[in-house]
Amino acid sequence: MSNEAISKLYQVNELVIAVGQTQLQGDITPHEWYSKITHENGKPDPVAVALLAHIVYWYRPIELLEHARPVWYKKFSSDLLQKSYKDLQEHFGFTRRQLHYAFLTLERLKLAQRILRTIFVGTQKISNVMFIEIFPKAVAEISQPVHKLKKKVPYYDSCLSGIAAPQASSSSRNADCQFRVTVS
Repeated sequence: MSNEAISKLYQVNELVIAVGQTQLQGDITPHEWYSKITHENGKPDPVAVALLAHIVYWYRPIELLEHARPVWYKKFSSDLLQKSYKDLQEHFGFTRRQLHYAFLTLERLKLAQRILRTIFVGTQKISNVMFIEIFPKAVAEISQPVHKLKKKVPYYDSCLSGIAAPQASSSSRNADCQFRVTVS
């Protein structure tokens, strides 16, 4: 297939532009996790995948501007993320048992671990409060692609600037897009 044919095949349309303008937030799940976060029999553990995506969401920093400089903040007040099984059950709709086994998978793969602590709320002592520690290097390692693609998908040189702000019509915006294809 020629570069010209590939350029037409991958031309940005209105649907792609609309999705590109959507500010998506929340849990992000790399596809590689389904082949790397598995039960001991080798099958994917979708509950552990969803749980890790949620943990990663909480550990991703918030970026705010202070005095025109970006500053990062964490989304929780303690040194580690504090979550209870009840919080996670309400968020996902999973049972406590499913979550327990998902944590066992994450701990076996050394991606995250549960830590039970005693905390004080005012003068009240609360034992066995669950905190979750994440291991960023291990998460980064399993997030790498499983294999190298023989062909790389074309990417845009000048189209992305047109996606940020809607303009007159998509056809005039896309007319100047340049595509580059790398085949190895």
